Amino acid sequence: MFGSLQIPLVIFRIVVTLGLVGYLFFSPRSKPNQIPLVLIITGAFGNIIDYFRYGHVIDMFHFIFWGYSYPVFNIADVVIFCGIGWMYFQSMSLKKTHVTS
Repeated sequence: MFGSLQIPLVIFRIVVTLGLVGYLFFSPRSKPNQIPLVLIITGAFGNIIDYFRYGHVIDMFHFIFWGYSYPVFNIADVVIFCGIGWMYFQSMSLKKTHVTS
């Protein structure tokens, strides 16, 4: 979708990743948020390395079942998704405990 904007996108990725690293190291230590943040940072860092190494992010898996082509993804994207999902479910569980208290 943004194929013509590769340089601005990689700069944006680096800035966001550095911002997350800064938040991780300089924010008050909250154990539940550390692991998901590390997952997100690791996945983002993996995508940045792919860009500098290959000129684009390498997609690793492409599944075709019964003639249907499913989206291509890589491990870094899965790790980012898991970190975001983890944080989402943590925030939902925190809201539930505050409502019932």
